[in-house]
Amino acid sequence: MTLPIRSFALVLAFTLLACGKADANDDATSSSADAPAASSSDAGLRVHIVLTGGPHAGSYDATPPGAACIDYAAAGADGLGIAYFADPTKVKTGIGQIDFGVNKMSEGRAGTKNFGFTVTLADASPAGGDYALHPDRGQGTGTATVAGSGPRYTVKVSGKTAEGYGVDATLDCLK
Repeated sequence: MTLPIRSFALVLAFTLLACGKADANDDATSSSADAPAASSSDAGLRVHIVLTGGPHAGSYDATPPGAACIDYAAAGADGLGIAYFADPTKVKTGIGQIDFGVNKMSEGRAGTKNFGFTVTLADASPAGGDYALHPDRGQGTGTATVAGSGPRYTVKVSGKTAEGYGVDATLDCLK
């Protein structure tokens, strides 16, 4: 039931982004590790992610180009989605994908276990992969909290993946 709403909102957001004016900063072809950060006026998202354990343990800071914060109210629903998908043929290190969703803003504001969060590190080796928290599906544990108001939200995610790896993330929607 919640997946179709999230999918619709993401499709709508990416369609709107695709229809926008092309610009040199719209090319999501580099990772946080090997690309200059987008200027604060161009960036849609700033992230700070700390991964504990697993093949990509460490701290990651980025303003990934092409990232989007999607207030589901624009699609007639409730909730918030955050998405970033890098071009895997060009991004080889750092953050390759971010996917966050909470279906009810009131739950998110109170701190909820009813959310999904995945960060994928761009790595061509077999060690590359996801750190995923989906407590709402019994996949890992954690809490997500949403603060602020549209379009400037701050999302804090903290938990452990099903493999026991720690994930702490702050996602700041900048526009």
